[in-house]
Amino acid sequence: MFGLSGDRSTALVYDDTIDPDLAPLHGLDPRTGKPRWTMSPPPSPGGWVLQTGYFYTGFPGLIYTSWPDGRLEARETHTGRITASTRTSLPVDRDTMLRVAGGLLIVTHGADTVAYDDTTLAERWRGGPLVSPDGYLLDCRPVICAVRWENGLAGIDPATGREVWRQDGWDLSEALGDHVLLSAASRGDPELSVLDSRTGRITARAGAWINGGPGPRPDTAYVHRILSIDNTMRYGVLDLATGKVRLLGGAAWIAGDCRFGSGALICRRLDASAAVWRL
Repeated sequence: MFGLSGDRSTALVYDDTIDPDLAPLHGLDPRTGKPRWTMSPPPSPGGWVLQTGYFYTGFPGLIYTSWPDGRLEARETHTGRITASTRTSLPVDRDTMLRVAGGLLIVTHGADTVAYDDTTLAERWRGGPLVSPDGYLLDCRPVICAVRWENGLAGIDPATGREVWRQDGWDLSEALGDHVLLSAASRGDPELSVLDSRTGRITARAGAWINGGPGPRPDTAYVHRILSIDNTMRYGVLDLATGKVRLLGGAAWIAGDCRFGSGALICRRLDASAAVWRL
């Protein structure tokens, strides 16, 4: 299941198969469990992508499909109706990548990229690849963040595809409003920093905390850290403007795997049991 729409009118699910990319998609009526529509994925080498965040965060309003003959289609998730279509000039094969960010559907093949309006599929601009095949794009309004793993990340102007800033040395990032939380796990450096997505500048350094996602208010984030010397965990709320953390609580004998969500923090204890704290 990909999720339930904000108005609880549609559940988006896919058949239970080994590869979700090959599974039919269904828009269900949550009250009855009956499908309103069903879509089979395009045949290989076609593909599809959702209008949502990285790792399928949020409920998508549209599904985009690319077909072997070059057709691109946008399909609305409530009714399953095709709302826009066009034909890309790029080849559609196993090297073709579809990504959605910054109000754009971005199609890349090798050294070429074409960006389309994510609603009308009208062409907006052409350029080179924004990221390598294993990179990804984030909405970091007013820019697109191109996450390039070992090469850090860059801010891309969605109107032109031009790079407007770059930050090297970071490999973990999450966009929160007009801020981006950054860390560098590959360096063994736990320091969490805050970047202004408009300028690409680091505006605050929070210290040795781990990002837990959006906080209780705008411009805040939940954070936690575990001291390996005694497995003590502390958690709190980070103010993105100042880099200061307001402590909420803590516990001993915590092994890790801490997750914030649905008004709670869940962590794994040293004895493999789960601990839950209401936020």
